[in-house]
Amino acid sequence: MRSLLQRDALAIALLAAVVRLVAWIRQPELSYDGTYYLRQAERLLGGSYDFIGFPPGYPLAIAAARGVAGDWVHAGRGISFACGVAVAVLTLVWSRRWVPPAWAFAAALAVALHPHHARISVEVLSEPLYGCVLLLVVLLFESRRDAIAGLLSGFAFLIRPEGLLLYVGLIAVRAARTRRVPWSLLCGTALVAGYSILASRAVGHPVITPKQGQLDLGPEVAARAWILVQTLHACFPLLLVPGAIAIGIRRSPQLLAVFAATAAIPFFTVHVQERIHLPALPLWIVLGCAWMAGLAPAPRRLVAIAAAILLGIGLAPGVRLLWNGFEMVPHARAIGTALRPHLQWQDRVAGRFPLVPYYAGAGFVRAPRLAIYPALMDSVLRAGATHLLVLEGEVLNVLPQLRPLFEDAAFVTSDSRIAAAATLDAPPGQRAILYRLSPAPLGDELAIVATRARSTAWCGDGLVVASDDGDLHHAGGDALVSTPENESEPARDGDGIVCIQGSGESRVIARWHPGASSYERYEVTRADRPRSPTAVGEAILYVRCVPPIGLRVLDRSTGRVHPVRLQGLDADTAVPRAVTARGRSVAVTYVGPNDDEHRILATCEWPRDARGEVEMPGRWATSLQFADDAVAWLPEGDAIVASLSIGDEAAASALCAVHRNGYVRRLSFDFPGARRPALAGTRVAFVDGSGAVHAGTWNPDRAKLSAVRTFRDPERR
Repeated sequence: MRSLLQRDALAIALLAAVVRLVAWIRQPELSYDGTYYLRQAERLLGGSYDFIGFPPGYPLAIAAARGVAGDWVHAGRGISFACGVAVAVLTLVWSRRWVPPAWAFAAALAVALHPHHARISVEVLSEPLYGCVLLLVVLLFESRRDAIAGLLSGFAFLIRPEGLLLYVGLIAVRAARTRRVPWSLLCGTALVAGYSILASRAVGHPVITPKQGQLDLGPEVAARAWILVQTLHACFPLLLVPGAIAIGIRRSPQLLAVFAATAAIPFFTVHVQERIHLPALPLWIVLGCAWMAGLAPAPRRLVAIAAAILLGIGLAPGVRLLWNGFEMVPHARAIGTALRPHLQWQDRVAGRFPLVPYYAGAGFVRAPRLAIYPALMDSVLRAGATHLLVLEGEVLNVLPQLRPLFEDAAFVTSDSRIAAAATLDAPPGQRAILYRLSPAPLGDELAIVATRARSTAWCGDGLVVASDDGDLHHAGGDALVSTPENESEPARDGDGIVCIQGSGESRVIARWHPGASSYERYEVTRADRPRSPTAVGEAILYVRCVPPIGLRVLDRSTGRVHPVRLQGLDADTAVPRAVTARGRSVAVTYVGPNDDEHRILATCEWPRDARGEVEMPGRWATSLQFADDAVAWLPEGDAIVASLSIGDEAAASALCAVHRNGYVRRLSFDFPGARRPALAGTRVAFVDGSGAVHAGTWNPDRAKLSAVRTFRDPERR
């Protein structure tokens, strides 16, 4: 009898090993969850541990096997492989206690050849180790080796938290049968209590396991229950479920704790898939065989045939998947190894799957698959991502919203939060771009300094705000000068301010200087109903708002007003809306005679010796959908900051840098309706949609264009 068991065990072990060797060759070497287990193993070997992550049982085993395997991935896969073969053999040994030898061999053979079980037996996942320990616990408990069974039960809890249910079931059954406290069996509670105490201290409140945080009661219980039934059907004939449960209740009620853990899954927000059932698969198969073996010969044959047909139907997709394999991220190891010099362990790379970041030696932030590009970027930045990985394979079907980052340089430059850190110019299918992420140029460094404002301008070291009450105020302070007129549209003029002053339809240009106690008014401009004044040298350039609408210049040395002609472009039909200057550089916002939706932004150079009527040649023009006419020059470079409509909605406008080549670089992301920018060196201010003035310091270099390398779509070549 013993020799027959040994021969059967050897045959089962060989068959299981062969099937799993095929799976080892055909299946990818690393899974999504596998990267987290390996990171935990690396932390443990380094003397640290993340209690918020995966439990330590499987990572401990990987760390122990690392020295033998020589590679973290091979260590994890090797443990799964060995446990997968061991589970098949242990199934044979345990089933001999339930059914005749032929039935026991059939049960073990089903486990050895099971495609889903073979597949997870070569992946870096905890289910194979957990299933092996689970069977050992059952065998030892039935052999009344309670001390070892208790220790292994505690270790099973450290592998997967649901192991605690089986442990409680064993204790309850033993106590009920002996009517005594099973002290030997309770020795494993030291592992449970020790880990729970450490975990509670780490998370700051009492827990049994930190993974409780992932098991919150959620909606759609019925939908998840249906998925649970479907995944069980893919692993085990549903026809045998009632009989397996019935015989389990009669002979080994402690096993019901394992089934109860599976039945409770739909009530929690977890991902239901086939591997959830695989640790308990040997129990299902043996109990199902035991139930069939107890039937009369005629119904037994019918049930066996029906169960075999159902099993074949359920396993067919698993067989195809086992042979064909499914590489989640093709060439992940090669890509990650190539990017390793560009990343450090503290970096966190955003993407859909963590495989490449793991091989690159960096952390990972999951990018939401269904989110549009702006929401995706907001999500990964809030999660602390330092880099964004764009893979050629993923942008085609997994994260198509990132495809422009792979092939459109204009799209890349439009987002000031990203800069190319590395490109992998590999063969088609393996190409990748790694972007460095940083906060938006206009973000946390800003503070609200005033409310109920219409516009603002820097004056010396201070900020002047045009408020809704019609006065110019120091930010958060008193009015510059108390006047009965309304004042608006302030613009910097050396250490002073030029603005529009007046009431109703009557308006003039006025100038305020810190040393003066009143405004200097230029009554000669009243007939023009001026707007948008800006100082350029000793002159004040502005927009005349009565026909013929156009640009005018006030020569302060003579007190006279002269027309300004914009040459080139479509100057003959241009209708100016706003003008601003930086030194001799002038920017004009204008529209066509029949188009008030799209603004055209032109830049010009003010003549060095301007006398009388001035003609300025336009250098370039870009047609944009502005949310506000007013713009501002960057302190350096040939670029302008403007308020552009985002998604064709002025309420969702954002400040953007518009460059000479037509590229637009978005600067603000958290201030809907941002408008009226005011810049002075490293100081910036603007008004948001609610009228609040945000001001502070920033790095204007963040508005400059960065060199970006992109790849063309292979289909478009």
